[in-house]
Amino acid sequence: METDIIRDAEGLDSLREEWQDVERRDPHSTFYSTFACVRAWWRSYGQDDGHELLIITARQNGTLVGLAPLSYRPQVRFTVPIKEVRFASHGDYLGFLLDPEMSAHTVTTTLLDTVFEQSDWDILNLTNIPASTPFSASLLRSRHHEKLTALSENPYIDLLPYDNFEAFTAHWLPSHTRKYRNKLLRETEATFRVIDEPEDNLLDRMAQLHRAERDHLRAQGRKERHSLYDDDLRVEHYREIYAQPGTTRTFVYEAPDGELLGYRSCFRHARTLLSWNSAYHPDVADLRMGKVIQYDILEHLFERGDIDIFDFGAGRYPWKFEWTDRSTLSYRFRYDRPALTAAAPPPRLATPSPKAPGASQGRGMSKAPAKPNAQARAERVRENQAKVAEVEVARQARALKRSQQLRSPVPAGRAAAVQGARSVLHRALPPVIYYVPHPDDEAIYMGASIWSERNRRTIVVALTSGGSSTVLPWINERLGQQVTTKDLKRSRVADLRRSVAHLGVEPQDIHVMDLPDGKLTAKRVRTVVDEMATRYPRASHRTMSYLDPHSDHAAAGEAVRQAHADGTITDCLFHVPVDLVDDDLGHPVSLSTAACDAKRAALAEYRVWDPYSERYAIGLLSVPDLIAGQAIEPRERVHGPDLPTG
Repeated sequence: METDIIRDAEGLDSLREEWQDVERRDPHSTFYSTFACVRAWWRSYGQDDGHELLIITARQNGTLVGLAPLSYRPQVRFTVPIKEVRFASHGDYLGFLLDPEMSAHTVTTTLLDTVFEQSDWDILNLTNIPASTPFSASLLRSRHHEKLTALSENPYIDLLPYDNFEAFTAHWLPSHTRKYRNKLLRETEATFRVIDEPEDNLLDRMAQLHRAERDHLRAQGRKERHSLYDDDLRVEHYREIYAQPGTTRTFVYEAPDGELLGYRSCFRHARTLLSWNSAYHPDVADLRMGKVIQYDILEHLFERGDIDIFDFGAGRYPWKFEWTDRSTLSYRFRYDRPALTAAAPPPRLATPSPKAPGASQGRGMSKAPAKPNAQARAERVRENQAKVAEVEVARQARALKRSQQLRSPVPAGRAAAVQGARSVLHRALPPVIYYVPHPDDEAIYMGASIWSERNRRTIVVALTSGGSSTVLPWINERLGQQVTTKDLKRSRVADLRRSVAHLGVEPQDIHVMDLPDGKLTAKRVRTVVDEMATRYPRASHRTMSYLDPHSDHAAAGEAVRQAHADGTITDCLFHVPVDLVDDDLGHPVSLSTAACDAKRAALAEYRVWDPYSERYAIGLLSVPDLIAGQAIEPRERVHGPDLPTG
């Protein structure tokens, strides 16, 4: 099988007919990986000097049988510029295009091996890969199957089981939907309209309304709200798509004067409608425009009969499950090259079969990695390491100094008086207990909240010691020695103890349960919660959300939720994984500057590489995006026990 790499618009355009032929024949092709969508993406992002195309093709006897629509994205990690390989598009479903008559695993392996043979990237980060497809199955079969992790649940409505709209609403209709619809029509005299073809200034009207909704929510205290229409490159990508006939279907409510009151805009792919974006006018904020317009959308689809699936897109949000009980899963495939911190060649997905001498590689490109590139890369890595080390030493010194100031905010002569006052407060107020599924969860998702409650006795319960971390083989490869799982667990717990010290937690208030990492259940965690509730009957209880996509996090949340439901505990809150959920879930925690500084100091403990002290930067190696993102812009969200579990 021959491979080729396309790096420019001319080469991309030359693939149009073959690409579209494969996408028509591949039953699992996605809208966002079609030629039209990728070409529109490149017309927009190709204007940015930092983005580069990396379209890889696979051919069998000259026929295109597989295609990986990828790109290079410039990033900065810990002040060091790096290259990240991602899909050359945006969207809820992305993947490789594969000829259904070929072995999906063989073609996928060939394409990915070609990616790995490129010596000029640092991170391979492929998101929104649909589950239950030949592409995801091929990744699960590979030696790197552990790199494929659950990312998002995507609810959808299957219209086929229902004969008509009335049959559907007999099973699925959120409460008071018709009442709100009647009220909207009565009070606004609005008109529902379906826009199938390109319409002048439609995207601009949508952008204006989306920003108005954002401003309305910010005025109500939702400072975290933003508008995707503020990203000029992304808007130009969608403008290209909206200019193509037959690719979009937008549902709008308009006032008699033509003003846009609400919309939901979708992309069409075969007989599936993919919900993309929606907004409502602040004047109708109390009329549940989301429910009303969804009602009219479904009535229209049943009447028209050209759509079988209405897909709500990525995100496990409760409002979506008011309309359906079905959802799909999407994955992330992430590979952080060891050479990012220690120059070493990446392993191949599979051992390739020998090629005959002179076999074509497509457009005259050799598949063997060039040694000069590898040497240049190693030199760049050494320079980056030196920069990282210098920045990290200075940053840790600042964090330590700041954390000491935070823990002793008064002159030394008054320290005893302050400590005495805190002791009185600790005795008077009920304690607060944080259940931490894995070491580093407390710093990433709860750190500022823990510090903000330092006037109460704060108890941290580490449910696991984090022994199943997938970075252990890489650590041993780098060190050339055997770090055992026991060593790893000891290191992670030690990092947790250092972390929570910055957050005002006393050593005697740290409890390590060492439950099985990766196998937490609500039943196991409930035993711990019951024990702590008995020991501290008036305590408040905090942990991760029971809606969290991570099974260990969700198990901890479910145990606390159940304890609240049966009256074992009375006060509980659940921390949301802010990187994985919509901003509508829960509400933001107000974080002071001091709380953010304390959180940064806690996060810093998971970035220390000092093997002689049994410190392996496991948090940094495992979840670099979370560590870096929260250090740059600390964010925390919580919700109570009353959200539906779906």
